[in-house]
Amino acid sequence: MNPKENFDEIQANLEGAEHALKAAEKLLFDDYFDFAASRAYYAAF
Repeated sequence: MNPKENFDEIQANLEGAEHALKAAEKLLFDDYFDFAASRAYYAAF
């Protein structure tokens, strides 16, 4: 894998994590705590 491909993969992973965190926040505010925890976990890994 060349540096550009590495960067693109890292960028995609970070965007996915950000999306998962936004979903977790919305779920948390709607009192869906178990689903919020699941989304937050996904964002971390």
